[in-house]
Amino acid sequence: MSIRPDAMANHINKLCFEWEKAGLVLSSNSTVVKQNGEGRSLVTWKEEGGALKNNDFSTLSEYLMLLKYSQYTMVLYDGSILQISYKIKRNEIIGHRLCWFPSPLEIDEGQNVEDIIYKIHASLSSNSSLLEEYLTSPELNSEINLNKFYHRSPIRFDYDNMPDERKDKHPDVHLHISIEDCRIPVKGPLCLRRFMAFIVENFYPHLPLEGSLVNDLPSWFSNDMLTDHHRSKFHLHSL
Repeated sequence: MSIRPDAMANHINKLCFEWEKAGLVLSSNSTVVKQNGEGRSLVTWKEEGGALKNNDFSTLSEYLMLLKYSQYTMVLYDGSILQISYKIKRNEIIGHRLCWFPSPLEIDEGQNVEDIIYKIHASLSSNSSLLEEYLTSPELNSEINLNKFYHRSPIRFDYDNMPDERKDKHPDVHLHISIEDCRIPVKGPLCLRRFMAFIVENFYPHLPLEGSLVNDLPSWFSNDMLTDHHRSKFHLHSL
């Protein structure tokens, strides 16, 4: 797929605009192009600070950090976070980070990002002493109410060309679920439309695929990047 970095940024910004217009977004960041030298560009969200730490993957602290430091493309109406980032070299896609991080608690209508952060901290504070008492006294019959906290794993599709000797253990394209070291091989890089269709089909089935939310997004052919080793084990092929 040949695409200019500024064109990719425009596609992602249009995606945010359409989802915001549909009333599905609590917050969003504009997508910008960062030049990394040697013809490389990173098309990513314009964050306010705070480095991403992959070793915190799937933790409550990571979710809070992403919100606090604005490390996202969009925060959806239910508090879930979308991260959309592509690496491009001389107009060819050479990498991506496509992540959906579900909210760990139910979000009330009308809440914003600051409300979510406060609600999580308040809930943890109000239940911390009871949880400690329960753990130290197993026979205790008191009910622990964590105010509808959920243990939901984010999913993240990563793409990065690896040296040949590392490809079997670290697939070029892979899916992270639950822990950082989980890398399920994926046939090839995901286009913007395929990623958003996957999210909507599996987590927001009440939303339409037709029209501006998904099917108007750009799509492109991806090469098969699986090794023979990957094909002999469980992998994702249809993406």
